[in-house]
Amino acid sequence: MGLFDDSDGGSSDSGLFEESSSVNRNEVIDLRDSPEDLEGKNKLRELRRLALFALLSLAVIIGSGVFLNQMRSNSKTDDPKRATSQVPPSRVSPGTGGTGAPSTPSTAGAGGSQSILGDAITSVALILVGDGNEFCASGSGFAVGDGTLLVTNNHVIESSPDCLVNTIEILVTTDPSREPEPRYFGDVLWADPKTDLAVLKLTDENGVVGRMNPLRISSRQVEVGETLQIIGFPGIGGFTVTVTQGNIAGFVSDDDGEWLKTDASISGGNSGGAAIDSNGELIAVPTRAGGGGRDVVDCRDFDTNHDGQINDLDSCIPIGGFLNLLRPADYVARAISNAR
Repeated sequence: MGLFDDSDGGSSDSGLFEESSSVNRNEVIDLRDSPEDLEGKNKLRELRRLALFALLSLAVIIGSGVFLNQMRSNSKTDDPKRATSQVPPSRVSPGTGGTGAPSTPSTAGAGGSQSILGDAITSVALILVGDGNEFCASGSGFAVGDGTLLVTNNHVIESSPDCLVNTIEILVTTDPSREPEPRYFGDVLWADPKTDLAVLKLTDENGVVGRMNPLRISSRQVEVGETLQIIGFPGIGGFTVTVTQGNIAGFVSDDDGEWLKTDASISGGNSGGAAIDSNGELIAVPTRAGGGGRDVVDCRDFDTNHDGQINDLDSCIPIGGFLNLLRPADYVARAISNAR
């Protein structure tokens, strides 16, 4: 009867909870998957795992490929030979200029220029002349043709009242830092006072023909402003070979023929030496110091005959402040032809 009556309340409460428990159990059962549904979900999970594995594998493969390509790229960059191949051909090709057109030897680098000059130095000789007992004058000369001929100025080897020439001795060097040593004698094959050129035959003390490294004679037309180098033995500053540099300052002619003017330094002993271009080819012969006339503008006394004394047997060496004259190379070619 009462609200808290054990008998009535107990049965009533029991029924209530039984009904409630029954409902909850049914709901749990309803939320569970059936065997068919579970099998489908398991297959779906397996497909997802396979897809994830495939994506991971693909990522690994792509990453490995990128790494290998980077390694190859680094290897090519580290290899100087391969790295050079990355430069545009116009910069790599040694025989071309910026446009890819063949370049001229005048664009050679320092190393190439030094090699050209070194070869030319071995072609130039010191000439000492005298009566057989002592030397009275000196000059320079250079080998041409097959190397058995030496060209110089006529005034170097001709006799004068102060210098009787019976002996012409040829001294050569292969080392610019060392003085030249006697090697040959010169026999005059041809000489011309007008052009002031002479051609000698090289022989040793037994009369056997000698041979030097010959210079190539240029056949092209030289231009004003072109750079040249003069090689010779000027008789001042020691007895080693001397190289001076200058430009072709212009052209001039007189009763004796045509000349090249140069601002390069020329002293007396340079007479008969070689004026070469950037290709190492002969373009002229140093012949006159002091401009267009024969008068000397300024000179100093030096031991030009190398006898250890400065006296009347020595020449007065013209020095600086004016243009000097060179005999063009085509005169040399004609002189060689006449000598033969």
